Amino acid sequence: MVTPLTITQGDDGSEVDSIMQEIWNDDGALLDQDDLIDRIHALQIIVKKMMKRNNELHREVGELRESA
Repeated sequence: MVTPLTITQGDDGSEVDSIMQEIWNDDGALLDQDDLIDRIHALQIIVKKMMKRNNELHREVGELRESA
């Protein structure tokens, strides 16, 4: 379970003063820092793979449009 992300910016909107988020596991326990780092790393890998696939599909669509 993930609580909503709260971001507070300065008056000029140029910097983030705080980001507070608590992430809980399926058993309702607050995850420790090592668990969070592991999950963030796993999510980064997933996002990179998705971005790579998105770029591949974008190229394929472009090629299909050119050949049509």
